[in-house]
Amino acid sequence: MIATVTLNPCRDRTIVIPRLAVGGLNRAGSVRDDMSGKGINVSAVLRSLGVETLCLGFIFDQGADELTETLAAKGLRHDFVRAPGKIRTNLKIFEAESRRMTEINEAGSPVPAERADELREKVRRSARESAAVVLSGSAPPGVKADFYRELIEICREANPSAAIALDADGELLKNGLDARPDILKPNLCELENLLGKKFGGGFAAERDNITRCCGELARETGAGLICVSMGAEGALLWSKDGVFFAKAPDVEVRSLQGAGDSMMAGLCAAYVTGKPPAESLRWAAAAAGGSVMREGTELCGREDFDGVYGKVEIEEIRTGTI
Repeated sequence: MIATVTLNPCRDRTIVIPRLAVGGLNRAGSVRDDMSGKGINVSAVLRSLGVETLCLGFIFDQGADELTETLAAKGLRHDFVRAPGKIRTNLKIFEAESRRMTEINEAGSPVPAERADELREKVRRSARESAAVVLSGSAPPGVKADFYRELIEICREANPSAAIALDADGELLKNGLDARPDILKPNLCELENLLGKKFGGGFAAERDNITRCCGELARETGAGLICVSMGAEGALLWSKDGVFFAKAPDVEVRSLQGAGDSMMAGLCAAYVTGKPPAESLRWAAAAAGGSVMREGTELCGREDFDGVYGKVEIEEIRTGTI
């Protein structure tokens, strides 16, 4: 089983327009709402890939019924901690012509300290029977910036053999690294923010710099896999056995929402079943490619994954890194 933790679930409202006129009038071509959250997205794709999963995290009074109904419809098990307040709404504006996504995310409702204590215990119990635990996304107000670090330490104590995957940004990511997670999946912007660097020349020009920085980060944190997602430019996977690059598969892009979460799901599903790094990256890229073909936060299904899998091209950049 792979457990996922979503601290800040949301309602994603996706608006599709031809192009965004900043400061002008925009008319929506289509609008859809999806109950979501990064860890929840990971679990949804894991289930499509045939992996048993459990959703953990916070759920807020206003919107709780709608979210649990969504999870039931997807066949997802959950064990949330209920908190006062409402589930936030995140606005996603997808420009069809440029395939760019503009996001406006709410902060979420504050979480009382006693609810955070409840979640710590639920994570502890679930980690004991999990092959991996995925921690992903932002934290609502009231949750400390070192909460992911605490959860990683709890998982380590409860089950030393469980793989811990982290997908976060800012202080949550920086503090989480102190607990030495096994798998990291930053996008290129998150990697830049973490390292205080800019990779302005695109992947072709910055490949060696990105590879070197991932190696340094792995040595500092002990991470065994670092997967850097770069949107249309593809994804890079650093591992001790080598560095690999996956081109973005040639598919029709209808939405970008959830692509990174799908990539995490594919990566973890392959990892816990003993796939080598190159194959793990192929699974990650196929899951992400399967999701971008879907609208809104409708994510990769098994048929999507199988259809994209054969289109994924893997290049070995370097053999062995340690």
